Amino acid sequence: TTNDETFLLPSLHLVQRVQENTDFRAGIARTLRRPDLRELTPTISEGSGTVANPFIGGNPDQTPESIWGLDTGFDYYFLERKGLISINGFARKFDDKIEYLSELEGTDYVSRPRNVGDGELYGLELEGRAPLETINLPQLTLWGNATWVHTELDDPFGGTRRFADQQDAVANLGLDYYVEAIRTTFGVTSTSSSSWM
Repeated sequence: TTNDETFLLPSLHLVQRVQENTDFRAGIARTLRRPDLRELTPTISEGSGTVANPFIGGNPDQTPESIWGLDTGFDYYFLERKGLISINGFARKFDDKIEYLSELEGTDYVSRPRNVGDGELYGLELEGRAPLETINLPQLTLWGNATWVHTELDDPFGGTRRFADQQDAVANLGLDYYVEAIRTTFGVTSTSSSSWM
């Protein structure tokens, strides 16, 4: 299958200092998710052909997924800009969204990437980090972030649904330790996520 297409990918970003320790950020851009060679090759591999573990195959008929993105947020710095509190909002508009769909082919189930329709995504992210200088542990940095996401896809089979395999909320909490003698950082991280069916 031969498919020649031309895409324009504009991008514009702005960072404006609104106060001594506060920056405003905004950006708009168009990006593409292009299938790789493995996703375009119809040959099947992996899996066992069952509903729970289908074979994996490519799809030469799929087209690139086009995404328009808008991001905006505020960053507040403290402790000589070593600490940060950030709030970010984001939105994405998808054309020709690509998802893996499992269907029966002959006697086996095969999962292939397909263009499943147009959709949108929007969400909010909170982020923070702070070195523990106030308790005389400057080499330790506590950080965390939390993201909430809503997705909606215009399903070609009718109605709307959320994106497949998309978490609705993700949170991370971590602690980093910087060893100045070897200029290396060690860290531990805890991650939690949830999805609404």
